[in-house]
Amino acid sequence: MCAGEEELTLEEQLASARHEALTDPVTGLPNRRAFDRTLTNRIEDLRRYGAGFGLLVLDLDHFKRLNLRLGHAGADRVLQRFAEVGAGCLSGVDDGGNECPSAVRVNVGRDAVRRAHFGNAGQLL
Repeated sequence: MCAGEEELTLEEQLASARHEALTDPVTGLPNRRAFDRTLTNRIEDLRRYGAGFGLLVLDLDHFKRLNLRLGHAGADRVLQRFAEVGAGCLSGVDDGGNECPSAVRVNVGRDAVRRAHFGNAGQLL
């Protein structure tokens, strides 16, 4: 160990490994594994308590074309910006790659639709 470096505790190492295992490295959003866990938990909450949830899937159309035209680094920047905007508009976004599914808890049936409104005119995208 170099001077000035502190050894991570086992708990810190575990928390870091858990974060890496559940987070997409490009977007910083929860990855497919995290989405699957969240969805399983929401379904269990539905069965046990009748707690509803909404499922929203956002897909970047023609992303492969962007990837080919901009290269991987450019396409990664598009994904990062998409993640920034999406995270600012939705709570509980669960990312599964190029699609960004979200299993959000809802108290009222229209809550999921309200959360999905984007854009200046409140258009549902």
